[in-house]
Amino acid sequence: MGQSLKYNIPLLKQRKILKEYISRKVFLRSEFFYIFLKFLLKNRFINKQTRVLAIFYLVSYYKKQSKTRLSNICLYSGHRRSVNTFLSLNRMSVLEYSNKLLLPGFQKAYW
Repeated sequence: MGQSLKYNIPLLKQRKILKEYISRKVFLRSEFFYIFLKFLLKNRFINKQTRVLAIFYLVSYYKKQSKTRLSNICLYSGHRRSVNTFLSLNRMSVLEYSNKLLLPGFQKAYW
């Protein structure tokens, strides 16, 4: 009932994760173009008309493709808060997997 077979994640969370994945792909495609336009803008050896075109493209640049609008999402639970960038899991998922000894390199602390 609303559950997918892969990873046992609800469909709504899978859609969030897929949407975030697509936005990251779009960002990576457009990042090179953005850096190239900034290079054209700062280069003094290029004629003025080309630099003005670069300014025009930078002003009309799509704002949803900025790096600050990307957010990390946990691959297991779909949460956006306290996500470990190395594992792509939030703190609750890391605790759950490490207690089950499913994460390599993690072990239970004894004192």
